[in-house]
Amino acid sequence: NVTILLDASGSMAGTVDGGVKMDLAKAAIKRFASSLPSHAQVSLRVYGHQGSNQEKDKAKSCASTEEVYPRSAYSEKKFNQALDQFKPTGWTPIAKGMEEAYQDLKGADKAENLIYVVSDGIETCGGNPEKMAKKLNQSNIQAMVNIIGFDVDNEGQQSLKNVAEAGGGKYETVQSEEELRDYFDDLQTEMWLEWADWGTFSWLGINKKQYTRLGELRNIIYNRFGKKINNEEERMYNVCDYMREELSIESGKVDDLSDRIGERNDKLETYKKERYESLKDSLMSNALEMKDKIEEMKDKKLNQYD
Repeated sequence: NVTILLDASGSMAGTVDGGVKMDLAKAAIKRFASSLPSHAQVSLRVYGHQGSNQEKDKAKSCASTEEVYPRSAYSEKKFNQALDQFKPTGWTPIAKGMEEAYQDLKGADKAENLIYVVSDGIETCGGNPEKMAKKLNQSNIQAMVNIIGFDVDNEGQQSLKNVAEAGGGKYETVQSEEELRDYFDDLQTEMWLEWADWGTFSWLGINKKQYTRLGELRNIIYNRFGKKINNEEERMYNVCDYMREELSIESGKVDDLSDRIGERNDKLETYKKERYESLKDSLMSNALEMKDKIEEMKDKKLNQYD
């Protein structure tokens, strides 16, 4: 589940290198949402989009937050329509937006929940976004709260960084259209690399386990079972010697028993080798099957993030 919280306060009407902040934020968010994997559920919530940034409208603006694109699979047309229905207007109720995002994600505790807050300033409505970020992260939904500070001053950056840390996420500051676009592009690259690393380390893990099990199998068959075969043969031949030397049993009968002991030993040795090869083949086949599944999963995920 990917939840995007977008600041629609009046200051987002300001400009940076590349254009109007709100226009650039919307364009970058469109690009990011369109590149999410097909199984992802995405939602878009806006805050501070009602009233104005004047003192007389503060209460109305600080109470305003709306999920304009409810959590669902990405639809380009519907998502773009949701983004285009509001303009930068009022104050900055970040905590209120997070509180409502928490309500949106209730019951989504079996999925990975990622929240991205795009804001050009700190909380201005008296809320406590740091507390809300911590709640999002430490509740059963375990959401990771990431903050993208867009053209934020030094004091504001530290405040937003604290919010991201409380939410178990990361803070990134961007100052231009290019930096904002690069941030979201880098997210895709980061996810791609994580799946590539997962594939490599999982494959190596299976390979290591395969040869560990092979060593254990060899020890069981050739050392433990093989030792029992040798001990049995030695003891039975000792019985033959005892029969000859102590019991004076005629040599022909003892020789016949000795031949049977040899035949039994040959059969056990054959069984030992065949059993080892059979179990070894099963082990190698299972390992190969798991490696193929890992490669299949890795390739599938890499294609989604390409």
